[in-house]
Amino acid sequence: MNKIAIISLDNIYATPYIHGYLKNLKKCIVDVIYWNKNNVNEDSLDVNHMIEFKSKNKNKIYNYVKYTIFLNKLLKIKKYDKLILLHGPLNIMINRRLKDYKDRYIIDIRDYTYEKYFFYNHIQNKNIKNSYETVISSRGYESFLPKKNYVLMHNIFYGYKNKDKGKFIKDNGKNKSNFIITQVGTIRFYDEIHRLLNSFKDDDRFWFQYIGKGAEKINKNYNQNISTEGFFKPEKTLNKYSEADAINNIYGNKTLSVKYALSNKLYIAALLKIPIIVSSETYMEEVIRKYKLGFVLDIENKESKDALNMYLENYDRNELINSCDEFLKDVNKDIDKFNQILFKFGNE
Repeated sequence: MNKIAIISLDNIYATPYIHGYLKNLKKCIVDVIYWNKNNVNEDSLDVNHMIEFKSKNKNKIYNYVKYTIFLNKLLKIKKYDKLILLHGPLNIMINRRLKDYKDRYIIDIRDYTYEKYFFYNHIQNKNIKNSYETVISSRGYESFLPKKNYVLMHNIFYGYKNKDKGKFIKDNGKNKSNFIITQVGTIRFYDEIHRLLNSFKDDDRFWFQYIGKGAEKINKNYNQNISTEGFFKPEKTLNKYSEADAINNIYGNKTLSVKYALSNKLYIAALLKIPIIVSSETYMEEVIRKYKLGFVLDIENKESKDALNMYLENYDRNELINSCDEFLKDVNKDIDKFNQILFKFGNE
């Protein structure tokens, strides 16, 4: 029976895709090692041990150094058979240890991080080559990663139940006083948020909801077309979309960390059959246009607001539902491939 360590660079609640790994490793001895960045009480997982790293120091670099030392010492003592790294930078942090795990570790890459630096790219490319498999959450990442047959594991929402399917579907918004555009989750990219809100200022056709940690930092000087709500328990995520006419995934296209990513909001939108609004010139745009899942917004285009209003008033509900189902059908094919590979990794 293989003894496997799953290592996270964040809180467990912030890495929901860990459940996609755990369900395929039930016949293994599994330890989960995680960094409790937000100092919260995590729910217990059905694993052998949950090993927590916590640091109260406010210096970000100091904390990364401490966690690196913590991980390397732990791996030296524990002597696991195999490793799963849930964030790309971990392969740099434990690079020396990975030499002992050639073809016995998986790297999961969910963001563009430090790939612009030569030393980071050089080490990561070598570690990708020596990995059992490298998992990515978006085909867009192939633009900056070395050529390889990557395993695609989508950011599917694991808090979803079949009974929720289409639960929040609304009638088309004709004759509504305004459309509610909702963003749920950790709130980031404030410059882009304020750019968006400034563009829609004084336009009472739209109401923006921001729900999640960091929402309180948003400047509310945009007339009265915005509401905010802070941190909530992850299991309440779907309920937070109960008023949404559209899901807000407008993060801009200026940084590579958002340009190539597929947001978990894409999967929530498809599951709940709610149109999603994304930024232009992103990989999200490619997917949205391919499957007809929502609206592409160009903030610089003054006519975009009118076009968005027209879309929300007139899109075909049945066509959206069929498009969401077609997208999820393809997603499930990729998930099946991932499950087969991971089951083999855990049991051979």
